[in-house]
Amino acid sequence: SSQGVEGRSPLFDRSVIDHAFATPPGYKLRGTAEKWILKEAVRDLLPATVVDRPKSGMRVPVQEWLTGPLRDLGQDLLLGSRSRQRGLFRPETIRTWLKGEGTLLPRQGGKLWLVLTLELWLRSYDV
Repeated sequence: SSQGVEGRSPLFDRSVIDHAFATPPGYKLRGTAEKWILKEAVRDLLPATVVDRPKSGMRVPVQEWLTGPLRDLGQDLLLGSRSRQRGLFRPETIRTWLKGEGTLLPRQGGKLWLVLTLELWLRSYDV
């Protein structure tokens, strides 16, 4: 018989996700504290250095991709005629993000990732 190991994040479990969507927003975000109710639930189980550490996230190097090997593709997708006709994105904002300029640094890569995936999703449904 074949055996293996599968890495899974408990926060992506379907029952956890369903519960998270049913939880009122005020419990998830308290002031600037994200995942507030989750942190309060485990505060007595984990050291404060773990519970209260700054968010690190799962960074995707989108900015590097879009200024390197995917530069032309990113510009075609987000500034091309199909995207412009849809009118969801401000072309000047997209141009600024693609250049790595503006006020969102260093979060522009994440924002570009969101608009790129939205654009690709819209195209996959021919919207």
